[in-house]
Amino acid sequence: VHAVWFVDGKTVHMAAGAHDFQPRNPKDDQIYRIIDISDPTKPFEKGRWWYPGTREGDSAPPPPRLPAQFDTGFRAHNTNVFPERPDRAYLGYIDGGAIVLDISNPADIKMVSHWNHSPPFNGFTHTLLPLFERNLWIVSDECVQDDGKDWPKLVWVVDSRLDSNPLPIGTFPAPPYDTFAKPSLVPSVQKRCSLALFSMRAFGSTTPPTPTRCRKWLITCRPRLRSRPKVPCSSTTCMWTIENWFIPLTASRVVFTSSK
Repeated sequence: VHAVWFVDGKTVHMAAGAHDFQPRNPKDDQIYRIIDISDPTKPFEKGRWWYPGTREGDSAPPPPRLPAQFDTGFRAHNTNVFPERPDRAYLGYIDGGAIVLDISNPADIKMVSHWNHSPPFNGFTHTLLPLFERNLWIVSDECVQDDGKDWPKLVWVVDSRLDSNPLPIGTFPAPPYDTFAKPSLVPSVQKRCSLALFSMRAFGSTTPPTPTRCRKWLITCRPRLRSRPKVPCSSTTCMWTIENWFIPLTASRVVFTSSK
């Protein structure tokens, strides 16, 4: 299991493998699964979906793959279902791009919308966030290679008014390559231990969308110091440095992003 989405108190939407799912390529081992846990003592699968052509025995041909250095798989990453549209699942499907599924009948899930920037970009769609009141998607990429070797990774704004034709209309401001690939560390922490480093940015958008960064947080997490030499990575404390003051905007026009 990679991701779990649970908001209605009875249904788990998740990216996971399955003992009876045999991918044609081992990199395609995570599918979208719907698990009913309305009776927590008797969970059962209500439905599943995978990218056509990725399972052994599929009638569809295998999807064309990215170049080997960027091939991270056609597999589910985020599997989000929102109260505003409980009949839709919004998936980041890594090299499969951004996908919207009709899940009104979990036994017969259908893809209703699909957008993918790769190729020519380098894959790994992480999350699809719908802004329902504005008919927009915010689609984020993830960097998974050291030193920014899979640069560029962007946050996209997509016009979603027509399911059959999602249209990219902008990207969020991206940091320079050196900042992206080789972020500076907090000196006092860098000398003491290894750490995970990421930043959070808030963007305001106008109409038509022109995202502008209005606040940035630099967040560093380091292991708690303990007497024993090995420290579980899950035990962390965080130090926060706020670089810029927030420019007030309405909530529906602010998108928070993180980079790591």
